[in-house]
Amino acid sequence: MNALRVAGIQVDTGRVLVAMDALTRLEPLDRTAVYWGTRLTLCSRQSDLPVFDEAFANWFDARAVAEPDSAAAGASSTNGEGPPHGEGVPVAEPTGDITDPADGSTDPAQATIASGADATVSEMLAHRDLRTLTVAERAELDAWIALLGAVGPTYRSRRQRDGGRRTIDGNRTVRTMIRNGGEPAHLRFRRTTPKPRRLTLLIDVSESMRVYREAFVRFAHGALSARPATTEVFTLGTRCVRLTPALRTRDPDGAMRAMAELESGWGGGTLLGRTLRDFLRQWGGRNVVRSAYVVIASDGYDFGPVVILARQVERLSQLTRLLVWANPQQGWPGYQPMAPGLLASQRFVDRNVAGHSFEALSELAELISR
Repeated sequence: MNALRVAGIQVDTGRVLVAMDALTRLEPLDRTAVYWGTRLTLCSRQSDLPVFDEAFANWFDARAVAEPDSAAAGASSTNGEGPPHGEGVPVAEPTGDITDPADGSTDPAQATIASGADATVSEMLAHRDLRTLTVAERAELDAWIALLGAVGPTYRSRRQRDGGRRTIDGNRTVRTMIRNGGEPAHLRFRRTTPKPRRLTLLIDVSESMRVYREAFVRFAHGALSARPATTEVFTLGTRCVRLTPALRTRDPDGAMRAMAELESGWGGGTLLGRTLRDFLRQWGGRNVVRSAYVVIASDGYDFGPVVILARQVERLSQLTRLLVWANPQQGWPGYQPMAPGLLASQRFVDRNVAGHSFEALSELAELISR
């Protein structure tokens, strides 16, 4: 880590902890796995990659010279028991078909290795904190996040329809018997069908949420695209703004541009309690809140009085079917909640999730889909 810092790569304690967590998830832990595990977690800029490759190679070469059995290891690697010295650190991710140089045909063994490497990289991206991603990695995850929002809450309606194979519909069966002259030749069945439950997302767009707010907005756009009639999106910051009309476009990037044109308090301060109070005064008596699944995406920092935030969260919990608080800082290593308003409000929340990574957003999607 010191060599990377000297070389100019910004390696803070958070990145080191993320890298250690990534290495514990990789099996077997060989040179290639260590390379990808550290490169994906410690590098945040395109210019860091060649510097990292050089520092990584120098470190491993020094370790190999210090080992007394390095010559024997190199001989066994040459015989096919492992990669030879100096190899095993890929210089770039595979970007095309892997072909045999002799006849141009695809090598199945190499293709299997490449697909496994891609799966490992994707899994590592899913577990990484959004604040540690590069621009290209974040763009890749944005497409995944939009798909997560398409999975929404449902419930079984009391109305029943014709179909199924478990519950016999007595009335329809009798009417069919009468039409057939009294013979019970055909049994009719009935079944219940799932209906989408209302989902309301309240997203904190203050400056303290600048790294994560766009991910939550894209999550909300995916939910709104899948269920436009039962999904509502609002921003919380210095004031409460309804984002639903701006996010109705099918293009996620177009929705983000339309949202930027609104005066939604994007990047300002946080008056969480007062904006929640304004939201409940206008929307608390409607189906947007009553018996709905409500998600508050915020780190809990509030410049207003603590009692206002706690009181509004309590009122919100009494109206909703399920109240979920998604706090990205909850996924940070060693995080302890310190915001007074957040501490006073947590007893009224049904479930708490992190929301700091793609994996955490997947847990949120799974929670609201049950």
